[in-house]
Amino acid sequence: MINVLSVATDEPGQDGKDPPEPHCEASTGRHKAWVVLASGGLLLVGIGGAVLLAWWALSFHQYNEQLWMVPVGLVLVGTPVLGWLSVFSSGGCQSLERVQAATAKSPPSLDPER
Repeated sequence: MINVLSVATDEPGQDGKDPPEPHCEASTGRHKAWVVLASGGLLLVGIGGAVLLAWWALSFHQYNEQLWMVPVGLVLVGTPVLGWLSVFSSGGCQSLERVQAATAKSPPSLDPER
């Protein structure tokens, strides 16, 4: 006969050790890596737009040629700026810090006999 009542996942085991945390370190590492890659990509896009505008200004501005480079360069420069501005002004970073702070604290040990 199997004793079903003795199996508890929220309580410490009989050896006194706490159960493993549901949040692993790899998920926060992946998130940080994604943020770094996304920020790097936005930075490269912005630099690419600035380089395109500088190239147009140095090579084609005198003759008013290749005018398509101006709006494309402005879009490439402005997109990352607006993206970063919207993320930081929305409070997404603050809520991310709150989530990380909440997961960093270990939950209190619940003792049903109290």
